[in-house]
Amino acid sequence: LMGPSGCGGTTLTSWHGVNGVCFHTLLFGEHTGKTTLMDLLARKKAAKHSGQVFIDGRPADDTWQRAVAYCGQDDTMHARCTVREEVAMAMALSHPPPRGIAAAEARGARAAREENLLRRMGLLHVADSRVGNATVRGVSGGQRRRLSLAKALCASKKVMFCDEPTSGLSATDAASCIAALKAVAREQGVTIVVVIHQPRYEVALLFDHLVLLTADPGRVCYNGPMAAAADYFAQLGRPVPYAVNPCDYFLDCITPGGDVADVPTFVAAFRDCQWPRVEAEVEAALSATGKTPLEILELERRWRVAALAHEPRTAGLGAARFGVGYGTQLATLLRRQVRLTLRDPVCIGVNIGCKMVVGILVGLLFFRVWNQQTDFMGLYLGGTLADGAGVDLKINSYVYEQLADGTRLLSLNGTTDEDAHIGRALHATTYFTYALVIMAGLSAIPLLPLTIQDRTIMKLESSERLYAVFAHLVTSTLVEVVLSLVSNFLFFAISFSFTGIPWPYFPGLYGWAILCVLTTDAVNGLWGAVAPSGTVSQLLAIPTLLFFLITAGVFPTRNAMEAAQLPVQYLSWISPFHHSIQGMLRIFEDDSGAIYELDVIYGLELEALLPALLINLGMWCACRAGQWWALVHLNNISH
Repeated sequence: LMGPSGCGGTTLTSWHGVNGVCFHTLLFGEHTGKTTLMDLLARKKAAKHSGQVFIDGRPADDTWQRAVAYCGQDDTMHARCTVREEVAMAMALSHPPPRGIAAAEARGARAAREENLLRRMGLLHVADSRVGNATVRGVSGGQRRRLSLAKALCASKKVMFCDEPTSGLSATDAASCIAALKAVAREQGVTIVVVIHQPRYEVALLFDHLVLLTADPGRVCYNGPMAAAADYFAQLGRPVPYAVNPCDYFLDCITPGGDVADVPTFVAAFRDCQWPRVEAEVEAALSATGKTPLEILELERRWRVAALAHEPRTAGLGAARFGVGYGTQLATLLRRQVRLTLRDPVCIGVNIGCKMVVGILVGLLFFRVWNQQTDFMGLYLGGTLADGAGVDLKINSYVYEQLADGTRLLSLNGTTDEDAHIGRALHATTYFTYALVIMAGLSAIPLLPLTIQDRTIMKLESSERLYAVFAHLVTSTLVEVVLSLVSNFLFFAISFSFTGIPWPYFPGLYGWAILCVLTTDAVNGLWGAVAPSGTVSQLLAIPTLLFFLITAGVFPTRNAMEAAQLPVQYLSWISPFHHSIQGMLRIFEDDSGAIYELDVIYGLELEALLPALLINLGMWCACRAGQWWALVHLNNISH
């Protein structure tokens, strides 16, 4: 019930009928504040605001979200899910399965409810069709609109707010949709508040209560029974003309600038005639406190016990923020995430197909690198090669040294010919490991826009208290890790097979490389949660990964950075590429325990493997924690 100043008033409380049955409509012109009012009542308003919403005379608390369903103007859902899958997931996350019955029996009962709801909303014939969007073929826009309503209804909330539920529907579909909402309101005891414009008269008669809003600024012109609206207008000297839709005529009378508009008259009439009654009802509602949202949920739980003859698994969930436990949330979301990943050709193509092609290209670039017989090249600051062959070295440049005999090369520190060969191969292998971490680290950047799309859907669903953000993060990370393990295994195995490096070295190389990949994926996930759009997330991720590459200690080397007194030399400790390259090169240690002089050439600390491992794991945990915080607090839906 609103005061004369509409959404700018000082008193907002729940409509009557929250514990009973009432079917309300807000009829409006443009810029009247109807969506703002809906967002305030449903506690969806993200912008700064003040005031209180009361339910049965009690201030709304966090459990109010579990008792309220909100169906907005945008139908944002996963395009590759089917209609049945969307309804089934919403139902599974709203009501836990009853205790004491077989799993098959519980699934059968839930499937029957799903079938009944789909039939009532006119979606049964497209139940196995994909939802679709602008790029994925699916159901029509009107069917998608009805699916959004079905998802809100299957949760069996006590109050439901629908913002323009008939937008995009034909007149016939709009009538059937509103009729279905009316039937649900009667059957389930749900109070439904609908924002609608220009409904057919037959549709308008389905509503119990009507609130008319005018614009500039938003003010109330009528607040009373739908059936009495025409008589009210007639009493004010504006009877509905013959053969004219009453709702259209109502809007013509209260829309500023219209030919028959008389906004001041209707605003004044409401203030003088209806507002005293509304104010009295507000005072009576505030003084006669009813049940809290938690008590309403408990009544519903008891009803389910009586209806099902089994105790639902909600004993410890009465005061919880969600209808089901974390185990059910994780299982349900994991099934959906796996299903969506397998159905997405872009995700599979980029992660599997493209990496296999890139693996062949990298393998050809480093073909038989282990057996190459080129000169040993490197940067050795302030030192000499074996046998006293002095070398004048330059900063950040490579020096080729042919020894006196002209027939063979010795490795550093006067080791044997065999060691010299391994040293040369190991030096060339350094570039191979560098290429591996580059290609693996950059491969996830094209998928960041998909992460933003998933985040938007998660924001909408978690705001309905279907599941926790933490459950979404765990399941998406788990699927991401498994997919990364498989795709990068193919990439590393293909490229490794071309190099001639003995296969016993492969597990160690793969282990350190995948640790680097998982860390960079966590960094990308953090930017995907922080950035407002996919483009911005890529603009943030690319410079970050380039910084990791520069400070990896290969191009340029840490020795070169130290000699040039560059401050970035100390930042290599936060580069996952730097630590992974160190670990990958350390596995080439021979049986005698000797470490070749790559630590001297590049400045790599090959002995510091435990810190390298801990830093990578620490970065992964820190980025995932930051991602969770950003998903909870940033980029909320702008109501």
